[in-house]
Order: sequence, then C-alpha cells, then structure tokens
Amino acid sequence: MTNNKPPEFTLDPHSPYYLHPSDAPGAIITALKFDGKNFELWEKAVLTALTAKNKVAFIDGTITKPDTATGVRPIEVNAWVIVNSMVTSWILNVIDPKLHASIAYAESAQSICENIKRRYAVPNVPKVHQLKVDIASCKQGTLSVVEFFSKMMGLWSELDSYVKRPVCKCEAAKQYVQMIESDRVHQFLMGLDDDLYSNVRSQILALEPLPSLDKIFSMIQQEEHHKQVMKERDQRTDAVAAFAVTHADRRPDRVTCKHCGKLGHEATTCFDLVGYPANWGTRGGRSGRGRGRGGRGGGRQTSGRGRGVFQPRELAHATQMHDGSSSHDRPEGIRSALSKITDEQVQKLLSLIETPKENNEQFSGKYDWLLDSGASYHMIGDLKLLTDVSFIEPIPVGLPNGEITFASKRGMVRLG
Repeated sequence: MTNNKPPEFTLDPHSPYYLHPSDAPGAIITALKFDGKNFELWEKAVLTALTAKNKVAFIDGTITKPDTATGVRPIEVNAWVIVNSMVTSWILNVIDPKLHASIAYAESAQSICENIKRRYAVPNVPKVHQLKVDIASCKQGTLSVVEFFSKMMGLWSELDSYVKRPVCKCEAAKQYVQMIESDRVHQFLMGLDDDLYSNVRSQILALEPLPSLDKIFSMIQQEEHHKQVMKERDQRTDAVAAFAVTHADRRPDRVTCKHCGKLGHEATTCFDLVGYPANWGTRGGRSGRGRGRGGRGGGRQTSGRGRGVFQPRELAHATQMHDGSSSHDRPEGIRSALSKITDEQVQKLLSLIETPKENNEQFSGKYDWLLDSGASYHMIGDLKLLTDVSFIEPIPVGLPNGEITFASKRGMVRLG
C-alpha cells in the first residue's frame, strides 16, 4: 500500500521560513535607501542583509509560492505568505517613499526586486565606461587623504562588481591582478594635490619595486600629518608676530615736554618747573642727568625756577660749611648753592633731616610713590590704589629678575 502523504512541514532556526522573535515589519535592514540613482549599491546592501537573515531565497526565485493543488499542506502556504510579507515590508522600508507607488502592488518580494532592476539597473558597458571616466578624473581637491582614498576605493569596488577578476591561481591570473593593482597605484598618485604631495610622489615612483597600494596610502597619510603639524606651528608663529605688531601699532603717541625735551610728560607737570618730590632722592641715582641736578635723586642745586629740594649729601656739606669748616675740598656746585642761602634756610633744612615726616606732604594718602618723569606709565601691585580700572590686552613686562609678567588692567591715581 502506497503512502501519498506529503512530507511533514517543520520550522527550525535553519529554515528560510523561520522568523526570529525580533523580526518585525518595521525593521530597517540597511541604512542605505534606494533613491532611483544608486541601484547597484543598494542591491548589494539588501542582498547582504537578507543573506544574514537567510531570506535571499524569497527574492531570487529559489522559493516560490506553494500550490495546494500539488498536495502542499495549507500550513506551508501560510508560512510562505507570512515570510514573503515580512521580506516585502523590509524592502519597502529601504526605498524612498516617492517610489512606493510604482512597486507597492507587486504580489511578492521577488516581483518588487525584479521591477526595480528592470527600471533602474544600468547596462554593464555604459556603467563600466562611466566608472572608468570617474576614476580617471577623480582629484583630491579639498578632500583629506583619507577621504580621497575612500572615494577611490568606492569607485574601484563598484567597477569590480561589473568586471570580474579571474579566480584561477595560475601565473597569468597573478600577473593580471598585479597589473590592476599597479594601475590603481598610479591612479591614486595622479589624483593627489600637486602642490602638497609632488615631492613624496616622486620619491615613491623612484622605489623599486613599487610598494603596494596600502603601503603608499600610509606614506601619503604620514606626509599629510607632517604638513599639518608644520602648518599649525607656522600659524602660532604668525599669531605671536601679529600680536606684537598690533601692540606696537596701538601704542599711544608719547608727549614731549617743551621745557626739558623728555618724553612722557608736558611742561605743566615737569619736575624741573614744579619741583621734585621730597622722597625723590631715595631712588638712588644716576648722575649727570642735565640742568643742575646732581643725579636723578638730587634736587636742583641752583636757584631759579621751581622749588629746589636739597638732598642729604648736599645738606651734610652745608652743615660743615655753616660750622666754619674749610671749603677748599667742597664741590663748586655746593659752594655756589651755599653762597645764596641764609643761615635760617640752612637751619630749616637741617630740621627736616633730623625729624623726617612720615607722610609725604605733597601727596595725599599714606602711600609713597616713585615717579619717573621720563615714563608714560607706572606699575602698581595693588588695584585698590587705582580708580577707573579697565581691562586691556595683556602686555608683557620684564622684571629685574629676568622673569616675564603681564599687565592686564590699567587705571588712574590722583596725586596731591
């Protein structure tokens, strides 16, 4: 007795009919969407994704819809309908919605793929020609080396999908593959920026044998990194130079005193006319700074304009002369000065030396100031002494110990 029952239909994880619990109609099987212009790349991505899910048989015609007239059980037909609907949803999810109307009414996933291929697949010969034109005209331009190499690799890979290499292992096949690799090396080198990589390109072409494409890419990439480092260093140098020039250009014009001819003050504030501060001599001195001053720390020795202030050294000479000591070894400036002062004036000067005042009578406040008539700006370490404080661009200031600091603020101080 013959058994005409069809074979038992079972679902196991290795069957094309098996759907994993994570499979859903709204799943996106590839990030690449078909927009009507990228069929070859999209087809490759879809085939890869469906192969991973063991569903390629539903689009290449290997598994077709079962016919119950042939004795197939309804459960198998139902399983095909379910899996076909799932694959159809996956394909529609990776197609631009503008193209859905032309394919949405196809009966199977296989029909959708065949319709798309008939409409959008470009014949091989024109496509191969276009790819070779794109490769020959591909230039680096503003792209980085990595971006340019990736672009070239994409064109080469697409060309390989149309022009198949021989799969045999004979010597002729090896020479053919080496010839293709050599052509790609020259295509990559020709597309590089001439201004940036002409030298390293000449060095590579002089090598024998010619390195592999991957090795040449690594060499060009190292050259790019080296040029970037050098460029950043040059930019930092230019920035420092620009900073110095900017400050030199912004330096305000320094006024010139019409009386003494020095920079940094006007005749109305010239110490030669208005007199020197009482503590001017404590600065120590550089002698011979002009018109009657016995050094930067001395007052005017001769009578005339201004309020002359005697310093301790002259006063010591004045004391000796007032006491009747000999004046043969006294400087001429002291004798000239003493010949024009009275005993009363000498006593007043001596009293100032014996009982120095704690505070400067000429200035208000409890702080002593060291002023330089030849300086336009003075420095202070305490912002509390300044008014109208404002920020400025940092200006380097050299200190006596050789270190450099920066002045970042400026303000005003009122004296007198």
